[in-house]
Amino acid sequence: MSNMVVVAAIAIFGLQTATGRSSAIHRTVTVGEARSLVDKALETTGATNLPGYGRELRRNADVSGAFFFFEATWANPNPGSMVIGHYAVDRRTGDVWNAVICEEVTSPSLKRLQRAIRKRLGFTDKDHHRLRRPGPMC
Repeated sequence: MSNMVVVAAIAIFGLQTATGRSSAIHRTVTVGEARSLVDKALETTGATNLPGYGRELRRNADVSGAFFFFEATWANPNPGSMVIGHYAVDRRTGDVWNAVICEEVTSPSLKRLQRAIRKRLGFTDKDHHRLRRPGPMC
């Protein structure tokens, strides 16, 4: 009897994968895409044009594994902080958050890139709304 359950589960999974349903839930944003999303989020502020602009992936910042965390910096020639900010990218949806003040970052160009990434992942708008979650510090 248990062999029949396993066969049925494999058949259902295969059907869902073949039709493009449910498989999107298991795909995630890549690190490279997350970097591009942070760049696009900061593009409208002019931060990406600052001398020495960069963003570094903070490897152990999220123990849940739900977000990529980045620290954006620049080569500030004056005394003061080199840090532009800290950003979190949701691995499932590509939503970008200011990781310190719990504010989602949006802009028309960022939304276009997010739509393109979600399309690659096989997400519909309905999937995105279902998978959305609050930012990491919310």
